[in-house]
Amino acid sequence: MDHKTSPFVPPRVGGRTAADSVLAERDLRRSVIKAFAETNPVHRAGRSASAAPDIEWIVELNLRLIARTLATGEHAPSDRDLDTLAASAARRADDGATLESIIAAYIRGFGEVWQRLARAAGPADLGDLSVATGLLFTQLDLVLGVVATGYANERARMSVHEQDARFALFQAMISGTDVEAAARRAGIGIAATYLVLSIAGGQPVDDDASEAVSARRRVHRLERVIDGLGSGSTIAVLGEAGGTALVPWDGTHTDDSVDLSGLGVDLSSAWGGPVVAGAEFAPVHQVHEALAVAEELVRIARRTRRAPGLYRLSDLMVEYQLSRPSLAHSRLASTLDPILDNSELMATLGDFVDSGFDRRATAAARHIHPNTVDYRIGRISTLCGVDLATAGGRQLIAAALIVRTLAEPGPDGRRDPP
Repeated sequence: MDHKTSPFVPPRVGGRTAADSVLAERDLRRSVIKAFAETNPVHRAGRSASAAPDIEWIVELNLRLIARTLATGEHAPSDRDLDTLAASAARRADDGATLESIIAAYIRGFGEVWQRLARAAGPADLGDLSVATGLLFTQLDLVLGVVATGYANERARMSVHEQDARFALFQAMISGTDVEAAARRAGIGIAATYLVLSIAGGQPVDDDASEAVSARRRVHRLERVIDGLGSGSTIAVLGEAGGTALVPWDGTHTDDSVDLSGLGVDLSSAWGGPVVAGAEFAPVHQVHEALAVAEELVRIARRTRRAPGLYRLSDLMVEYQLSRPSLAHSRLASTLDPILDNSELMATLGDFVDSGFDRRATAAARHIHPNTVDYRIGRISTLCGVDLATAGGRQLIAAALIVRTLAEPGPDGRRDPP
């Protein structure tokens, strides 16, 4: 038995074809144009209810495409029309419109067309109105796909340009060269003062996503925390291990009186694991110097087994100074030479210093008797020639341990267990 496809019959409402209704009503054009214009930031900012020629033009095109679909039942616009729709969405992206506002404009526009057809339809037209409704929805689905692609491609192009310009400014700031020129090219104003952050993330808590997805999530959460700090546009380069952020500051209260302790907690929470960060305030032309200090603070905090958190120079001033080369540096480090090969004594000394020279706390950390601690500390005093019963001897041995720890290779400075 032969099955023949029934020929398409254009839907009719109110005594004429739906296509004619769309093309003939000038008031419909004005309503759809107004819906488009209200979502365009350029025209909205200018308080213009009438649209510029580009919006009138794209509305006319869409109404012609709708009318053609209603007249023929075909949904595929020509390649030229598809390119035109995509180009219009790209221009809206350049204007600063959001994709949500563009989609809303199309939905309102198509909705306005349907409302006019529905109001014109009589009881006998309900079947035709149903056909017209299906055609409109199919056309809207096709158009929104083209528009979204055109918008996304333009935003990607703009994003690449913006990212390249911002990265060039970032490079200029951390190297201390041509900052003003890079800022002009990037189209970004620079602040007088910046909070310079060096961020090192530890092992995050496992989640149910792949490592790549998990890393992107961590970076996005860090960005949200950092973006809310300063007085302008933050410039940050962040990745799966942490990174660097330059936060514009308003120029006031940039000394140690600024309480940044909560920031350390926020960074760890956003990371989903322990974060050690170094922070320094600096004028824009000294950002590169401040970054070197912030990075060194992170290294010192991690190597000396400090708790996760944010550290400033005032927090690690002694350790920072002891990490600088000096005439006494090598001699101070050599104080521990007699016990370097004795992991038991080195581990005990480390816990003894970390506990504030508390023999009982050291014993608990080492899981040994306090008398054993006394014996080992006595051996260290004898071998190193430093009296650890005196304040001066303890200061000397603590400084020597810091110097030796910071000079050793390794990411965290952990000592061998006893």
